[in-house]
Amino acid sequence: MCGSKPIPIGSLVRVRGLPAELEQLPRETQAAFRAALGKQFRVVGHGVYGHVELELGPELDAALGGFMNSIWIEPNLVEEIS
Repeated sequence: MCGSKPIPIGSLVRVRGLPAELEQLPRETQAAFRAALGKQFRVVGHGVYGHVELELGPELDAALGGFMNSIWIEPNLVEEIS
């Protein structure tokens, strides 16, 4: 993460931006990121490249289809709330 302190697991964050490469991702993945924009989620994990994992929850699962949908997003695209 280039010297940045990772957002702790369990922290509440708001998705405030979309990945620059969004249009290159599969349609279902684009829909998940767009559905998450502006909403709050708990950080549930960290990726090897510094991304944070957010589980989208039952409400977005119903809208997107599937079960336990999650996204991995760059930490500069989320705002830590608590």
